[in-house]
Amino acid sequence: MPQPFPHNYSVGLFWKSGDDSELVSDQRTPIEGGPPPEFDGTDARWSPEHLLLAALAQCFMLTWIALN
Repeated sequence: MPQPFPHNYSVGLFWKSGDDSELVSDQRTPIEGGPPPEFDGTDARWSPEHLLLAALAQCFMLTWIALN
């Protein structure tokens, strides 16, 4: 059952070292972040570009699930 409005979300971003970062939110598993390989990063961490595309993909999927 959906919760009543307003919906509030909190996210923390912590710099670790170099270009490494960590995203945290409540009890969720932390996400290691950093630049993609195209910007001298590594495939081992989530980039902002990957996170944006993942958010759009999940939103699209959940919308279709809700409509069925």
